[in-house]
Amino acid sequence: MTTSASDNTRVERLRELIGECAIGNQQAFETLYQLTSAQLFGILTRMLPSKAIAEEVLQESYIKIWENVDSYNAALGNPLTWMISISRNKAVDTLRKRNIRENQELDSDYSGEDYIGSLLGQDEQSIADVQILSLCLERLEAGPRNCIIKAYCEGYSHEDLSNNLDTPLGTVKSWIRRGLSALKRCVNELS
Repeated sequence: MTTSASDNTRVERLRELIGECAIGNQQAFETLYQLTSAQLFGILTRMLPSKAIAEEVLQESYIKIWENVDSYNAALGNPLTWMISISRNKAVDTLRKRNIRENQELDSDYSGEDYIGSLLGQDEQSIADVQILSLCLERLEAGPRNCIIKAYCEGYSHEDLSNNLDTPLGTVKSWIRRGLSALKRCVNELS
């Protein structure tokens, strides 16, 4: 997937804001929140069973971001990816604490396109990227596709997937590993 100049500008702006936050600039943190909270909230609402819980986890995520802002390493990646990771981990912790997962059923029809779209902007290139990734996901067999979506979009651990699908852990891990390899090949082929 390609990145546009506006994407690079946004990444640089987020890096600058994180740098300012690291020295205690609360105004920079407020701006960072304004620029990123809608995307993080969109991700959390897809992972969690209610908007109220998603709002709570969003607040907790930003507290953790503020407390750990000096640990962000620009050389390791996009600041939004780092923030999504923090939010996703908070959501997974919340699900585990509240035992919400026990009452949820695995939905084998979920394509993940809405989730993927929430991670990307709405410009033409992002829409094309979502379409390519969705097409590649559809090409996967149901088992690997569902495991990848549940693991990477909804925060399920390999063990959770194994238990919920009544499938050996090794099989789940193999599905995910082979599915990710197939996704990468497909995306490279279509990009």
